Amino acid sequence: MERKTYVDGNTVAVLIDGPIATEINNSVTFYVSDPFDYGITTFHWQMDDGSTYSTTNRSVTHTYTVEGVKMVTVSATNSEANFSVSGSRGISIKYVTPTIPPLSVGQITPTTVSTTTCSTTLTFSATASGSCNSNYSYSWRYRDSGGSWISFDPATPTEFTHAVDTSLEVEVRVTNPSCGNEMKIKSLQLFYEGCYDRPIDY
Repeated sequence: MERKTYVDGNTVAVLIDGPIATEINNSVTFYVSDPFDYGITTFHWQMDDGSTYSTTNRSVTHTYTVEGVKMVTVSATNSEANFSVSGSRGISIKYVTPTIPPLSVGQITPTTVSTTTCSTTLTFSATASGSCNSNYSYSWRYRDSGGSWISFDPATPTEFTHAVDTSLEVEVRVTNPSCGNEMKIKSLQLFYEGCYDRPIDY
């Protein structure tokens, strides 16, 4: 849409160029494309979301943070403020659902043991990432020499400390209650043979 003004018998109109659609939180630039002059020195922009700008050039850049159809309006005024012409155009602001990375659990560490003794205390740790937020819940369990699994909830959720003297299997289960109980399991298996370790991760 444009508003026309007649000067010396000529029709003068403000034509706004720019995108007709964009995504939310993207910056967009509008500019006056009509080559009229008439001593125009100021451009007053209204972005239809409560934002306004006054510029001395023909363009303005703006970022919309709310979706919907907006009407951009510009009023061009000369230095004596006795001549003004305006125009407007619409733009559609679209919301795009952000991509959420899946829940991921890094390697349980340590994966090897550097010791000459046949018994040592190790602190295993694992770190989660991804999901819709960082509200992770850690649950550990272990078993020695192929025995029964024993669940353990350490004081520090991301760490598990245990004395190792033979083979050991460690498993951490990470869930995110805030994201539909998304779950990821990571396991580590250590074998001791004559006080030497041979790690297997799966």
